[in-house]
Amino acid sequence: ARLRPKLMTALAAIAALLPLALGLGAGAQLHQPLAIAVIGGLLLALPLLLVVLPSLLRLAYKNEPAPVAPAPLTPVA
Repeated sequence: ARLRPKLMTALAAIAALLPLALGLGAGAQLHQPLAIAVIGGLLLALPLLLVVLPSLLRLAYKNEPAPVAPAPLTPVA
């Protein structure tokens, strides 16, 4: 359900850091290792967030009963 916002955020950040990672522009050589590390972290975190975390949560809450809605309150006359 939240796939599109997470993909768009990660891809926008990667696109913004791509010129630094490629070493384009003045002073980019100074920031190039940081940009490469951040892009790698985003590329690693995205599948973990979209696949591994929901799977772990499903396994963790597999034996939990489904939540029951509370009974409606009856007015006292």
